[in-house]
Parts: sequence; C-alpha cells; structure tokens
Amino acid sequence: MKRFRKFLAGLLCLALLLALAPAASMTADITFLAVNDTIPIALSAATMPFYANSLLYIPLSLFDIDALGVVPLYDSAARRLTMFNDTRTLVFDLDEGTMTNENGTIFSAQVISRGGVLFVPALYCAYHFGLSVSFLT
Repeated sequence: MKRFRKFLAGLLCLALLLALAPAASMTADITFLAVNDTIPIALSAATMPFYANSLLYIPLSLFDIDALGVVPLYDSAARRLTMFNDTRTLVFDLDEGTMTNENGTIFSAQVISRGGVLFVPALYCAYHFGLSVSFLT
C-alpha cells in the first residue's frame, strides 16, 4: 500500500508538470525601444514594435532629425516614403514593396501601415544610416 501511494504521488506530480509545461512555453517576447538610452515614445497598441517576415518593424516616428539625424518624408498620394540624412537616402515604394538606396540599388523591403502608423524594418534602416542596434535579452 505504501508503494502504491508513492507511485500515485509521483504520477500526480508528473501530471502536474506536464499540465504546466505548455503554459511555460507560451510566454511572449516583449520588445522595448530606446534611442540614445531613452525611451522616445510611449508605446501603445498602435506603436508597439512587431516581427513580420522575420524582421523587426518599428514605428517611423522613431526616425527624426533631432534624435537620429534622419528626416522621414511620407507622400501619401504617391504612397512613397523617403528617409534621408546628409549622405544617405532610402526610398520605399509602398505599392511595390521595394526599397531603393541613394545608388539606385533596389531591395525587397516593405513598409507596413497599421492603424495609420507606418512601420519600417528596423535593421535595414538603422544600418543604412550608420546607427547601431543592440538586442538585449
């Protein structure tokens, strides 16, 4: 009888561990954005970074002349986003899903609009303008 109780207690512990395992694996990653060691915008559902096609997308509003020296201009009629600084330029064609640099080289890169907020691929834009990116876990 004593052996049966130990077996039953072990079986119940195993069942409890198995029941909790899926919940532990369902934790979500949270992304915080900082520019020059400060959080520049209040993150809301509308401005929360997200991953799409294995790329991190961040709100266009992070790229501005004061914080990063990058000027973003969006032409809603032409559905074209231009980002530039003194030496570099990126032009996104929202309809074609392309990005063209100052040398005329065309890449496949999308700008995603969510709730009226434009999101750009973080790494493409940051590296092109010589900005460093860090991923901390």
